[in-house]
Amino acid sequence: MDRWLRRYRSGSEGWLVALALAAPAIVAGVVAVVAPRHGFPLLLALAAGYLIGMLVHLSRRSARLPVFVPPSNLPPPPTYIAGRGAEVSKLEAFLSGPSGGPRVANIWGVAGIGKTALAVYTAHRVADRFNGGELFARFVTGTTPEPAASRADAVGTMRRRFIEALSPAASVMPERAETQAALYRRLTRRLSRRNQLLIVLDDVSDVDQVTPLLPQSPWCAVIVTSRGPVEGLAAEPFPLAELAPDDALVMLGAIAGDERVKAEPAAARELVRAAEYHPLAIQLVGMALAQRPNSRLAVAQQLMAEHSDASEQKFDKALDVAYAMLTRGEQYAVVSLGLLDGRVFAPWELGMLLGSTESDAWTYCLRLTDAGLLERRSDDAAGIQSFRLLEHVDRYARRIAADVLDDDERGAARKRLADGRADRRQRRDELGEVFERVQTTMENGAISRAFKDARDAVALAREVSPAGVAEAVVALADLHAELGGLEDVRELLALSPLQGESLARIRALRIEAKLLRRLRQLDPARERLTEALDRCRRLDDRVEHVRLLREFAVIESLGPDPQLGRQYIGEARRRSAGQPRQWAPLAYSESRVLLAIDLPGEAEEVLRVGAEHAERLGQKLWYSWIGYERAQAARKAGRPTDMIAMASEALDGFEEMRHRYGSGHCREIIGWALQAEGDTEAAVRFLTEALETFSNCGDTWVEARAADRLAAAQAGLGQHDEAQNLWRMAERLYRSVGNHPRAERVRAARRAARSQRATVGHSVGNSVGAKGGAGR
Repeated sequence: MDRWLRRYRSGSEGWLVALALAAPAIVAGVVAVVAPRHGFPLLLALAAGYLIGMLVHLSRRSARLPVFVPPSNLPPPPTYIAGRGAEVSKLEAFLSGPSGGPRVANIWGVAGIGKTALAVYTAHRVADRFNGGELFARFVTGTTPEPAASRADAVGTMRRRFIEALSPAASVMPERAETQAALYRRLTRRLSRRNQLLIVLDDVSDVDQVTPLLPQSPWCAVIVTSRGPVEGLAAEPFPLAELAPDDALVMLGAIAGDERVKAEPAAARELVRAAEYHPLAIQLVGMALAQRPNSRLAVAQQLMAEHSDASEQKFDKALDVAYAMLTRGEQYAVVSLGLLDGRVFAPWELGMLLGSTESDAWTYCLRLTDAGLLERRSDDAAGIQSFRLLEHVDRYARRIAADVLDDDERGAARKRLADGRADRRQRRDELGEVFERVQTTMENGAISRAFKDARDAVALAREVSPAGVAEAVVALADLHAELGGLEDVRELLALSPLQGESLARIRALRIEAKLLRRLRQLDPARERLTEALDRCRRLDDRVEHVRLLREFAVIESLGPDPQLGRQYIGEARRRSAGQPRQWAPLAYSESRVLLAIDLPGEAEEVLRVGAEHAERLGQKLWYSWIGYERAQAARKAGRPTDMIAMASEALDGFEEMRHRYGSGHCREIIGWALQAEGDTEAAVRFLTEALETFSNCGDTWVEARAADRLAAAQAGLGQHDEAQNLWRMAERLYRSVGNHPRAERVRAARRAARSQRATVGHSVGNSVGAKGGAGR
């Protein structure tokens, strides 16, 4: 029964279960009415009432619970996987087979043998059998053992990510590790035959990394990859060896080109033999050849033959070919990377070693990545780009750096790097005002530049000023919030603790309130802002105080008494004296309140003045948002032609700034206006584009609203099947937001039902018409 109720509350099969629960009540009620003299009518009526009451209670409770969307964060599958057909079939059968407990597969082999490729490829093949979702986590195996504390932190991070993926949107993460572990066990116990989960744990070093993430459920399958068998893990072994010669040729042809392999079969066979049929070595040779499409395979084969010393370590011959086919500049970059202390580096560090610019270093990094010698990395939501030397490339680069460079050259390069690091330490004062600098850049319309500045600040703070990390991360989070990236914002705010009375903490609270407001969770949003205002009064920061008041006004404009927003606007106007850059955004917030209390004329005047301020100060971002809000005022006043004109101008501004979220809003209101003017086909085009934009932003409310409006437009064209699906989608999205949009959710459900009836009626009509035609 619990399992059925859980499925009912998830919303996917709710009405089937509702009918099942209601059936006894209906029968009891009928008996009580038609057979009052043959039973216990009062008792039966009470039983009917009780069961119906339970049904209503469960239905209301289900409306309050968010919808669970099965997670899927598998990396893209490899484009080809040569010579592993037997392993794929065996692994697929194991993962899909019957189980009395968790099915754990351990794929193991030396570095570069293709463990991850096999795991991810097979996971994609069986994903449709795991309706509970697929989770992927990658550990990093270094050349030296990690401290136990570091391994525990990594496992804890993975478990928190799994909990977030398996939890409904409203779940709160416990602070204590023990409570998190208990929550993870509870979540995985909910798995069932129809709701199975697949987990891939990549590059594991020991059983302690696996055990905390291993669900104790028979409805889970786990793939573990490691360099050797994981001792102490009860798992089905899947050892990987080198490829067969023919399979190695297929792999070389897939990378370098089949025609080249067929044209020089002898050289191709010698190449894969010299590469010892190892997938990664073949990949290195193939990528080197792919970078030089006009080079003959015989040239590469000759280069490998020249380095045939049996004492050389694995991969060296393949790396010799890859290195020989680089330009001189790229070769010097590889040599310089051999002087680094570790394998992970930022492009500016390579630039210092080379005595060149960071831009040139970026170019070399990207070329070496294309050649298969480097990995490009971005470890968290901050999106800080770094590169990592592959383990065997690191060893090779150190060897050739010792051979190619003399002591003076190595000393000079290392001194340049040390001077560069010292110079960055001197720049820590720049981090103090990074938030306001990024804000100004964003408001001026240079959004890409603002993102670069914020990410550079995060990277710099992580190197030289841990205290400045929070300020830089919050600046980046505010940018993502502006572009509608709700999930990115949540991850960023979780990157570093935001405590105390700092401005970073206050700004983080405001950003959280904005996210909650967009999801129409107004009470939690008010709580965040109230706390932020209390802290801000103690710090007496006038600029941030005005931002908080503006956000409070917008929240109240969505609440039951939007008049409350006027008092916040009044206080914000008093505090913004002498802050001209606040006047345009304040006009935007005030117009939201005025439109909510049905004063479009006053709103238009406020927006006109706000647009003048924005244009005078070069605030392109606020000029476009004000243009969008003027379109909303025209909608309130019943002027669809003005709506289109104003929203189109705003759309041009947003597109120039590459602001997808703002562009989506403008397309939505243009579609709305076109529908009001009777041009429904054009409306559908604009609304479809808006929905596609919002689906990539993570703003559930606007996505639901766009689906709702697109469904109405398609229903107007008689496209009832499409409209029904969209209204069902809108209903699910509204339900996932929380309690507030119950009216919208119910309306979407009713419209979907009407659209379904219209579809059935249309089909019946066509059937009758067809029969009549046949009769004539």
